[in-house]
Amino acid sequence: MTESNIRKFIVTAITTQIVSSVVLKYPTFFKPVSTQTVINRAVIVATVIYSYGTIEKMSEAAKRLKNKNKTVFEALDKSKITMAYYFVEEEIGPLITLAASPSSVASDDAFISEVRHLINKYKN
Repeated sequence: MTESNIRKFIVTAITTQIVSSVVLKYPTFFKPVSTQTVINRAVIVATVIYSYGTIEKMSEAAKRLKNKNKTVFEALDKSKITMAYYFVEEEIGPLITLAASPSSVASDDAFISEVRHLINKYKN
């Protein structure tokens, strides 16, 4: 079994256990209810599922950062904001990759070009 399949199996098992526990502990939660109640509960479930997905993506972005530039990863980790890299990865990921590459005229020029691109993109 691959690591991905094992993770999916574990998440499925945990989710199944949580759902069964909720059903047994709160049977009135699953009585016939109004449409509005169903919508409200669906929003809660969707929020929980979306949150889990976002946290997983944040974790994966932090792992990519650790592989790209361990120094930046350690600085963010020291400040306990490593997972926040997910929100800026698309914008500064290329810059971090270039910063971690060995210095040469070509890589220095690429780094400067990327900085200029970011400045121009967000200049008012």
